[in-house]
Amino acid sequence: MVKKILSILVWIITAGGIVTLFIFSRTNYLSTPLKSISINLEGSNGHEFVNKDTLLCEIGRICHISSKNAIGNIDMVQIERHLNDNPWIEKSASYIGLDSVLYINAKEYEPALRVFNKSGQSMYVTEHGAVFPTCEAYTPRVLIASGNFDFPTDVKMADSVYQNSGIADALYIRQAIKKDEFIESCIGQIFRNNAGEFEIAVNEVNAQVILGDTCQIDDKLLKMKIFLKHKLGSEEFNNYKKMNLKFKNQIVCTKK
Repeated sequence: MVKKILSILVWIITAGGIVTLFIFSRTNYLSTPLKSISINLEGSNGHEFVNKDTLLCEIGRICHISSKNAIGNIDMVQIERHLNDNPWIEKSASYIGLDSVLYINAKEYEPALRVFNKSGQSMYVTEHGAVFPTCEAYTPRVLIASGNFDFPTDVKMADSVYQNSGIADALYIRQAIKKDEFIESCIGQIFRNNAGEFEIAVNEVNAQVILGDTCQIDDKLLKMKIFLKHKLGSEEFNNYKKMNLKFKNQIVCTKK
């Protein structure tokens, strides 16, 4: 019985010592000044919408790192809010390591399409349909869609104006274009006319190429591919004013 009591006392004392050591270590850690900030920014194809040095200065001001602010006083919630408010950052994570360094990992949005509205304003669209603003510091080379797109540049995916703007259809066409290397190399731009139908600008082709809506878009593009490989460069082809892909199993061409 005595041995059992002594054993329990030993465990209690040991546990108390561990807790005390943990509290001491934590207190000592939280009172340690933040040493530095490390930012890992995953950009678009090696380029960046977000300037890493600017972001470093902004986070440094939040942390008051110049005044050797203690780790316990660092407002991690404000840091996360600042990162989330950045329109070019898709997701981020931040933590302070045992080496007293604030680590920030951030991933930028990856543009798939740039869409211009009727007023000439533009924004980028990702593969998943998320929208984000353009940036003066970096202009990636992506397919452009323009014409009869009616949306404000602060539009969100969930907004009804997004659903009715034609952006989703333009993205769908862009995704179909990307499936084929030859087709992707041929097409320079997507255009939405006043009737809400889509046209495409084809490199080295002066004719107006009409897609219509997004129905059977893969078949339409395949017809165009076969037609271009067969006719491109011929004298007959150069006389075409319009190429209409809207009709099933045929291309209706109009001469100049």
